[in-house]
Amino acid sequence: MSLYLATLGPIGYTYCPGTIATAATLPLVYLLRTWPIPELLYIMIIIISIMAAWFIIKRAMPYLDGPDPSAIVLDEFLGCLVTFIAIPISWKTIIIGFLLFRFFDITKYFGISRLEKLYGPGGIIIDDLFAAILSNVILRIGILYFT
Repeated sequence: MSLYLATLGPIGYTYCPGTIATAATLPLVYLLRTWPIPELLYIMIIIISIMAAWFIIKRAMPYLDGPDPSAIVLDEFLGCLVTFIAIPISWKTIIIGFLLFRFFDITKYFGISRLEKLYGPGGIIIDDLFAAILSNVILRIGILYFT
C-alpha cells in the first residue's frame, strides 16, 4: 500500500512522472482553493499530508532503487499543494505556478540540489517543498506587480 501511495499508483511509472504527478494534483488544488475553507485549514491539510508522506515514503523506499527514486512522486503532490498556499486561483496562476514549480524542481537552483542529497524520506520531500516555497514567493511577487 505504501508503494502504491508513494508512486500515486501508476503515475510514478510513467514517462516524466514528476510532471504528470504535478499536473494530476492541479484539479485537487483547484478544488481546495475554490472551496470556501479557511487558509489555515488548507495549510493544516498540507502539514498532515507532509507527515503522512514521510512515513509512506519511508516504507516504500526499500522496494525501489536509489536514494530518490523517480517513481516516488508523492513529493511532487506535496510541492504542488505548497506552491498555491494563499494564491488566488485563476487559469493564469495555475499555469504559472505549475511551470515555476516544475522549473525549480527539475533544475534544483538556489541550493535545492543540496537538500535533495539528504538521506531518506526527508531528502525526497524537502527539495520539493523548497522548490514549491520558491515558486510560491515568485508567484506572489508576480501577482503583486502584474495584477
